[in-house]
Amino acid sequence: MFVNSVQESRRAKQSVGDAPPARSSSAVLIMRRSAQDRARLHAVWPQGSRPANALVELAAQALAEADTLARRAPATDQHPELTLLAFPLADATPGTPGGAIAMIVPQGLGAHSPQQTHPSAEPGKGDEVLRLVTVISEHGRFEPAARAFANELAEALGASRVAIGIYDSHATRVRAVSGAATIAEQAPVVRGLSNAMDEAIDQAATVVYPSREGDSALSIAHARYFDAHGPVSICTVPLLVATDENRELIGALSVEFADRAMLEAQVIETVETVAAIAGPMLDMKYQQDRAIGGRMVGSLMRSSRRVFGPRRTGVKIAAGVTLALALVAMLWPVTYRVTAHARLEGEVQRVLAAPVDGYIGQVHVRPGERVQAGQPVVELDDRELSLERSKWRSEVAQIEKQYGEALSKEDQTRIAIQQSKLAQARAQLASVDEQLRRSRLVAPFDGIVIEGDLSQSLGAPVKRGETLVKIAPADRFRVIVEVDERDIGSVAIGQQGRLLLTALEGGTVDIQVSRITPIASNRDGRNFFEVEARATNHPAGSRPGLEGVAKIETEERSLAWTLGHRAWQWLRESIWRWKV
Repeated sequence: MFVNSVQESRRAKQSVGDAPPARSSSAVLIMRRSAQDRARLHAVWPQGSRPANALVELAAQALAEADTLARRAPATDQHPELTLLAFPLADATPGTPGGAIAMIVPQGLGAHSPQQTHPSAEPGKGDEVLRLVTVISEHGRFEPAARAFANELAEALGASRVAIGIYDSHATRVRAVSGAATIAEQAPVVRGLSNAMDEAIDQAATVVYPSREGDSALSIAHARYFDAHGPVSICTVPLLVATDENRELIGALSVEFADRAMLEAQVIETVETVAAIAGPMLDMKYQQDRAIGGRMVGSLMRSSRRVFGPRRTGVKIAAGVTLALALVAMLWPVTYRVTAHARLEGEVQRVLAAPVDGYIGQVHVRPGERVQAGQPVVELDDRELSLERSKWRSEVAQIEKQYGEALSKEDQTRIAIQQSKLAQARAQLASVDEQLRRSRLVAPFDGIVIEGDLSQSLGAPVKRGETLVKIAPADRFRVIVEVDERDIGSVAIGQQGRLLLTALEGGTVDIQVSRITPIASNRDGRNFFEVEARATNHPAGSRPGLEGVAKIETEERSLAWTLGHRAWQWLRESIWRWKV
């Protein structure tokens, strides 16, 4: 018997010197899934016991060296002489995927040298367990490995039938039956075995029928199997991977006897021992055979069982509360704010343009400088106009003289002619005087120059109507918000918002939407609408031309919509583009 006392095995320590006491054995299975993966502990017997460090280290050494190893621990007052046996599974080579088994075999259980673990040797009971599970590693695919293992176990135990099932998609599917090359899943025997395996897996416990005295596991499906295919004795053990609280049920092993009315405890313990070691090996073969999609589904199912399973109740309650709070938070209404680029402009802007064709004469200000009403800003070159004014003044003086002579002679015809010429000359002179006056551009109000640096353009020609300077008030502003076309439907006149100016550190500007331009503009590959807003307060240092980011408060929306509507718009547009 591989294990005689679970209670004694759980008192095993972490070194050979503290190995399990006499009449007990321990075994560990380590495996790695890839050459880069570190070997990890996959199973320990007895289940739930603390594995001895000496066993784990010996198994890792056997896997690394790809060789069978044996080590003896001398007898002490606490235990007799023990044999530690470890060997790699199948034809493992250093640096490749695989696994190794290590076990403690007390004297008297028939332990042999490492070379005697071949099936042809006369094995002890510990060796027999190792020989049985080694059969799995001798095959590359899951189906042949499981079938060979079932056949070997049936022969070793004298069982009439051994079946192996894999738990998948909330049901157990029988994948191997001793003595059968193929499996008819709809056959009554196979369906009965599948139900019996489900019963053991659901309870995560060994189920034996006919039941022994003191058994607490339910055996309803086993009783039905007995009634339909008996009289038989059947023992079903769940197959587990890992050894801590996160171990997973991956299937079940059923052993059936036709000539035993009641199964002995020794047989049941042997089946449990074999199942504990064989479970991780069968699971690795099964996972390697599955397609990528199947592996992903299996991983998802195992993760869901960890999440919704019975363990870690406190963690699950905390996760549930957190999820509920997150759901409430996502549905909580919040004010949706449209965020867009914005700039600060003067409430009004006055353009000073060239009144006539001419040349720039003098420049008195530059952009950014403050001006007062009536202050000269730009003067055009007036030399030609001054010459023309002199010409017309002379013309007016000459005509006035001729007009006086006509009056003295009382020549009515000549008087009329001179009066007409005098009026025409005076009109020309007045026009030149007006042009001279307009060639001197002055500030229309107190403000700041926001555009027009002409200091480097003295003497440059200008055309009539050409913009020379722009002036805006220094203390009255408006905000222009460039709202994206996807958000313009949420903006309405009267909505409030705030503006953060990049250049200023002293707070934000309160704004209110006053006008929405009905025509879109395009710049830098994007369409936007200019939304005009009034600024109700101005931090120190505000001036036209400053830029920043504005947020306009629109309406209440759920937090989920606020965070995800952009992604939904993109998805909807993408589907529409690709839709046939």
